[in-house]
Amino acid sequence: MEVNTLAQTAVATLVAVAWKVAGAVVLWLLGRWLIVAILGFFGVETTTFAALLAAGGVAIGVAWGGLLSNFAAGAFLADNISNFSANPYRRVDLTAIINNTVDHHSAIRILKAGLAKVPNVLATPAPDVDVLQYTAAGPTPDRAPVLSAAALLAGVLR
Repeated sequence: MEVNTLAQTAVATLVAVAWKVAGAVVLWLLGRWLIVAILGFFGVETTTFAALLAAGGVAIGVAWGGLLSNFAAGAFLADNISNFSANPYRRVDLTAIINNTVDHHSAIRILKAGLAKVPNVLATPAPDVDVLQYTAAGPTPDRAPVLSAAALLAGVLR
């Protein structure tokens, strides 16, 4: 008997709530049109208000679109995060500008010899030194020594 009473009470409550929600929706829809009609009757231009509301809606939509795209991009980038301290060595890219009067081939040889003397720079793979770009100030060699991860984390190369 209690199940039937409980079911009847639940149905009565749901019907009452449904009527209240339907009434609120109808009042909201009719209330908007009624307010616009009353304002129009008194000579107030409602098209300006409608345009402002539409512009506000577009602005909010564009703002949310940007927020959601940034959130989605961040979610996809989170999958690509790597733990760089997991490997025993790292490649470090460094750049330097040399004068236009200096032969860049000899500068590359000097940089390779200097990198070989730096502690914690691995011999295998050998440091790579190339000209990255030519500028008005001179060529820019790109130095890429490979260091042990522990030395890099300790800040040996500065």
